[in-house]
Amino acid sequence: MKQIFDDIDRKILNRLRFNGRATLHELAKETQRSSTAIRKRLLKLTRSGVLRISSLLNIQHLKFHLLFIRLEVEDAAAKDAIFDRFRQCPRLISLYSTLGTDNIIALMFAEDRNTLESEQLENCAIRSSKGIRRSDVELVTEIAYDPFLPLRIELASRNKKKAPCRANCANCKRYLDNKCLACPATIYYRGAI
Repeated sequence: MKQIFDDIDRKILNRLRFNGRATLHELAKETQRSSTAIRKRLLKLTRSGVLRISSLLNIQHLKFHLLFIRLEVEDAAAKDAIFDRFRQCPRLISLYSTLGTDNIIALMFAEDRNTLESEQLENCAIRSSKGIRRSDVELVTEIAYDPFLPLRIELASRNKKKAPCRANCANCKRYLDNKCLACPATIYYRGAI
């Protein structure tokens, strides 16, 4: 099997993993190559789709809660419908199709415990989707390795009347009882992002 990265690529990627703002000059110095050579390598990696440089946010610093949700769905149509419904959800970090008993695994966040409960109980919850046979929820209690995650803050527009999942926060009892901050994409959102 042909190697994807050589030693120079690995050094560049390792440095960028811990400092995405490393300059071409810094990368060149570390790899003993010219800035032009490093620039060409980065362009090749990004144009090929192997590398994307983006920002990650520290979940622990923000004091956000993480939730893994495992779903067993009835069929491919149910899976596709869930993927479509939550494609623009600002609280969804990752959504995976899996083999085995569980067909879908979602990683989500919430700003507080009450909102976290809403993500499990209300009609905006991924578990409330049609075609689900079974679901399990796991609250993350400790991050053992890396608290930096790619939160999709760009989706927290605060300008929609309905959430991207088609839920209406204005009619939600938990929202009306101040037990949910609402969807960050909606005009009802009371949170900090």
